[in-house]
Amino acid sequence: MKFSIHSRAVLGALGLFALGPDAGAASVIANGSFELPAFTFAANVYVIRNTTNPTGWSRTGTSIAWYTDHLGFNPSDGMQFLEFEGFTAQLYQSFPTTPGAEYTVSFDYAPSGNTSGVDDAVSARIDGVERLYIDGTTTVKTPLTWTNQSFTFVATSSSTELRFVDGGPVAGLDGGFLDNVKVGPTVDPVALTLSVATVAGCKKVTGTATLPGPAPTDKVVTLADTLDAATTPASVTIPAGATTKSFSIGTAAVASNQAGTVSATLDGATASQPLTIRPMGMQAITFKPTSAVGGALPAVVGTAKLECKAGPGPVTVDLASSKPEVAYPVAASIVVPVGLQSAPFDVMTEQVYAKTPAPISATANGIRKTKSLTVYPWASVSPTSLRFGGVTVATVSGTLSATLSNKGVGAVSVDGIRLTGTGAAWYAQTNDCPASLAPGASCSIAVTFTPVAALSKSAKLTIANSATGTPLSVSLSGTGLTPL
Repeated sequence: MKFSIHSRAVLGALGLFALGPDAGAASVIANGSFELPAFTFAANVYVIRNTTNPTGWSRTGTSIAWYTDHLGFNPSDGMQFLEFEGFTAQLYQSFPTTPGAEYTVSFDYAPSGNTSGVDDAVSARIDGVERLYIDGTTTVKTPLTWTNQSFTFVATSSSTELRFVDGGPVAGLDGGFLDNVKVGPTVDPVALTLSVATVAGCKKVTGTATLPGPAPTDKVVTLADTLDAATTPASVTIPAGATTKSFSIGTAAVASNQAGTVSATLDGATASQPLTIRPMGMQAITFKPTSAVGGALPAVVGTAKLECKAGPGPVTVDLASSKPEVAYPVAASIVVPVGLQSAPFDVMTEQVYAKTPAPISATANGIRKTKSLTVYPWASVSPTSLRFGGVTVATVSGTLSATLSNKGVGAVSVDGIRLTGTGAAWYAQTNDCPASLAPGASCSIAVTFTPVAALSKSAKLTIANSATGTPLSVSLSGTGLTPL
């Protein structure tokens, strides 16, 4: 019979990892595989009846026997297993528990009746209360086969007794074979979460160790990692009354991906999470100035900033534009030297006929960042709206002006300045703009508002020119007021 108490993990949005018996969760049962005392066996001969108990266990009633090989039937765990052999034997052990916590008990059982001719049964009890009864008369198999049995219970005190009763409540039944008894909390002693699963070398990761409930006393959780580029503290202490404690994992710059795990161990059970440390990539792109007139000099200066200071060697940054006809990096790539986090690069622009964003990208070790540089036409007008407010009917308003500028590298022809819209007749304009506006030059357009009725009227001042695909425009608004 193979009997174990093990833990089951709580899985969910927090990403907790399972810690069952196969994951190394420790059992609170002593000598659950009956390896002590160790005997030297003759082939197919049981050893010691009535006078010797397994280390850590107590016994009442008649005999038990140890085997290493019973007619070709071997232990399910370790080198030795037991057989109840007297119809009245009871084997028991007390172990520490936390009141209110759930525990799982499991074991391997095999009936011996098909070889001895005697029917088998065994009762598993917690603090004297039967929790599992196995009737071997219905499970006899040829050849013999270990079957796993398990049940859970909630502890009511700081110490709990597990007892196996040969034959259970049925008189005259033998007990069968038993091996590998384990007991452990149903909920893992500790769970582990990481703030990220992949991190750039030199960035920090936050880990959190979590208990299933408030710690009765300070709990020291042992920490470890399998990554050369990670620095994990040796332990973290969850104070009494708390359920969680966070810790920081440092990382170093790497030239290639480094994958491993971070683990947290408490009470012999280990939770782990995967962590990959990758080479550093791009953090951001900036431009100075943040916008430019197409074709104007000097070039815009861009800055490529890495996630960390370059390491372990220089970091190459590849540059590109998705609209090279509007703006483009002069160099296809730049190198950020070791110990520096950023490097500059020049961006040239081309003439455009409307405000146009040009996305520029920078890529380092596969991590890309993109930022748009806004490119403007050579000609512009400012402001783009003139508001006259309230003006008495038949009275000429004060003058408001707009400025037409050429910030390009060539002359801009001014093809016409007009007033348009339903209220155009209420407005008038004069200007000093030449037919050809030289690079760097500007001219002024003066506008007045003369309402003819107590109404609000709007219009547009349009400026046709060779630098924009459509005329530049200034919105005009004003309201006529009744004379007092």
